[in-house]
Parts: sequence; C-alpha cells; structure tokens
Amino acid sequence: MSKIAKNSFHLLINRLSQPLFGFILMILIGYESSEMLGKYTTVSVFYVIFQTIPLLGLTPYIMRKAARDEKRTGEIIGSSLCLGYSVALLLFLAFFVYASRVSHDRETIEALKVAVYTIFPFLAAYVAEVIFVSREETRAISIVATVEGFFRLIVSILALQWGYSIIALFWVIFAGRVGAAIAYLFYLRPVLVYGDKIRISLPLLTDMVKKSPVFLLNSVLFLVVSRADFVILAKFNSAHEIGLYAVAYKILDFGLVFITTFISVIYPLLSKAYEVTEQGLCQNSDFLYLSVKTLKIVIATTFPICLLIFLLADPLVTLLFPKQHPKAVHLLQIMIFCLFFSGIRLHTSGILFSSLKQRTDLISLTISSVIYLLLLMVLVPRFGIYGAALACLLEAVIQMLIRIWYVRFALPVSLITTDRVYLLIVYIFLFTLSGILYAQYFTSFYQVIVGSIVFIVVYIFTVYYSNIINLHDMKFLGLHRVFSTSPSQS
Repeated sequence: MSKIAKNSFHLLINRLSQPLFGFILMILIGYESSEMLGKYTTVSVFYVIFQTIPLLGLTPYIMRKAARDEKRTGEIIGSSLCLGYSVALLLFLAFFVYASRVSHDRETIEALKVAVYTIFPFLAAYVAEVIFVSREETRAISIVATVEGFFRLIVSILALQWGYSIIALFWVIFAGRVGAAIAYLFYLRPVLVYGDKIRISLPLLTDMVKKSPVFLLNSVLFLVVSRADFVILAKFNSAHEIGLYAVAYKILDFGLVFITTFISVIYPLLSKAYEVTEQGLCQNSDFLYLSVKTLKIVIATTFPICLLIFLLADPLVTLLFPKQHPKAVHLLQIMIFCLFFSGIRLHTSGILFSSLKQRTDLISLTISSVIYLLLLMVLVPRFGIYGAALACLLEAVIQMLIRIWYVRFALPVSLITTDRVYLLIVYIFLFTLSGILYAQYFTSFYQVIVGSIVFIVVYIFTVYYSNIINLHDMKFLGLHRVFSTSPSQS
C-alpha cells in the first residue's frame, strides 16, 4: 500500500472512530432520558466552541508551517501552545462570567466547567495531531483515536450503569484527552528529544497573531452555522426538547462525516488539476471534468440515502431512541434532507478552495451565517425545535445556492447541464411518489422495509438505464486515473 493510501486510511479511521463512539454513547444516554440527552448535547456544543476558539482557527497555517519546515517542529509546537493556552485562559475567565449570568441548572454548569478544563489537555493533543498530519505520519493518530474512543465509550457506559450524571461523562472526556496528549508526546519523543526542542518563537508567534483574524472569522462563522441552533434552543427550550432535537441532528451529523471524508479525498485531486491548469501543462477540461463527475456522484448517493432515512425514520428512531419517539421522527424527516444540500454545498466549497477562491467561499459563509441567525431568531421562539429544524434545512439550501452562484460566475465550471436537470426531475418524481406511498400505505414496520427495498430497486434501474449515472462514475477508487482519461470518454 502506498504512503498516500496508508495516510488516507489512518485519517479515515480517525474521522470515523470518534463520531461512531459518540453516536453509540448518545443512543445509550437517550435510553436514560430525553432530559439527560438534552443536557449532554448542550454541554457538548459548548465543548466544541471551547476547543475551536483557542487556536484562532490557525490549524491550516500551523499545518502548512510544519509541513514546509520539519526542523522547526519544536518551535511550531511551543508557539502554537503558547497562543492556544493564552486564549484558553481568557476563555476560562469569560466562561465564569457567562456562568454567573445564565439560568442553567447546577448539573449543566458543573459539566460545562469540566468541558472548559478539558481545553488544556485537548490543545496539547490537537497540536500533536496537526504535526503528525503535516509530517504524513498518521498511523499514530488512528491508533490513539481508536483507543481513546473505545476507552471513553466503555468507561461512560459503566458510569451510566452506576448512576453517575453527565458531569462524570465529561470527566471521562478529560481523562481521554490527557491520555491522548501523553501518547502523542511518546510518539513524538524522537523528534523532540533528539531534534528540535519545544520552545516559543516570538517572530512566529507575532506572525500567527497577525494572520489570525481571517482564520478566526472563518472558524467563528463555521461555529455559527454548525452550533448556533443549540445555543438559541437552550435559551427558549427545555433540556427535554433539546434532547429530541439532538436525535435528528446527530443522525444528520453522522452522515455528514462520510461526505466530508469523500470531499477530503477528492480535494487534493481538484487542487492538483487546477494547479496544473494554471501552469499551462494541461487543458482546463481536467479540472472541469473532475468537478462535474464528482458532483454527479455526490448527488446520486446523498439523495437516495436521505429518502431512505425519511422512509425509515419511524422504525429507526423506535429502535435507537425509543424514549424520543415520535417527536424525533418528524424532526429527522425534516432535517435529513440537509444531507443532500450540504453535500452539494461542501462539494462546491471544495471547488472554490482548490481554485484559490477562499475569500469567495468566506463571503458565501458570511452571508449564509447571517441569514441562518435571523431564521433561528424568528423561527425558534415561535415554533421551538421544529423551527430550528426548518431553519437548518433552509440554511443548507441557501448556502448551497450561494456557492453554486459563485462557482458559476467565478469559475469556468458549468454545474447546470441537461443530464443534471434530468436527474433533478427524476429525484423530484421519486420523492413525491415515495411521500405519497409513505403517507397512504406504509403503516407497519414490514411495509416500510418492503417499500424501501422497492425504492432502491426502482432508483438503481432509473439512474442506470437512463445513463444519468454509469459504472464509470461510481468507481470511486479510480479517481486517481482521471488525468489519463479523456473527458469525452465519460
């Protein structure tokens, strides 16, 4: 196996292990109560915010520096940790001001305190992970992530069995991050002991601070899009209702992991195609060809998955989250189609980034974030968790449309062609038909299963025999041969 393939495999393990273990834990917490699930989700959202802000969004900057100059590894680690811990201390103080002004119950506040404490071991572990990725040595990440995730799952299950609260669950996360930081330092010892020592570089630290505003803005906007719903829900709704919303959100979030993994695989190929085009070494058709072909794959795979989960929402929630049935079913049926629109949005974002249009992507994210906040502030007070679900869906649609607009006019990439219009018509027909069948005839678990199987057969038959998606399009592993394949052969 090549080095690139091995690194991709290890990164995939890292990306899937934590969400998988987290999803299993959420199922178990859901069996306890919706209120406990809501509290755990609320604290988890703040934990994501706490761990995102300290490095000011400079992860790409740090990775690029470490990749270009491995001899300065210790200097990069020291400067990154100095910046991160300085911001973390300010965040630590800001949290206690926040905690004195909000109306969360004591259990939630105590769990939030533990989440804040976890920033400190998290930073050490995360900076080490960035260094490993930049050095293309990802085996350590996959091993540590798997062991840490398994440890957290087992100990959390025991804590739930013994009647401990969510405070204990976040102490488990704290312990896992401490163990991960120690393990990464062990793996890095040849570099840090015999190579560059950990130290702070004032010029590098100054450069980080100067470069941080754009990176921080991008990170903050990402947090707005991905976590603002829970923050606003916590203001207007009970922990029980947030727990119901978390069921649908977590299933959606788990699906997005696979999409982002696929996008991360094709992103280097898109970047390579565009760079080669800029140097005049090949025709622009390679970049266009790969952009369009991967878009077809994203559309062809995400929509039927959304539709199947829409059909199977009732038995799925009944099986995994019985105490959150039936309200979580309707939320899931609304939110799951975010997967389809987000898939297209992430793909077009990859096109903009690979073609050096980061500022354009940032403008798209800014516009959609403002609209999303307005939607949440209008819909959540009136419609509660259903308003948040509708806002999430509308935001995904708006963000997708904005990025398609920018891709259409900023780059010579035609995303709207006859075959994709035909494909869209087929999807609308299948969605309408399945919705009618679901409402009229699918009244039992077995009928839903049979109906889903019929849908899969009809879908495959339609897209294959209409030549909308052919076998060549579905050869994911053959993407590396795209440059040796003429666009006319597709």
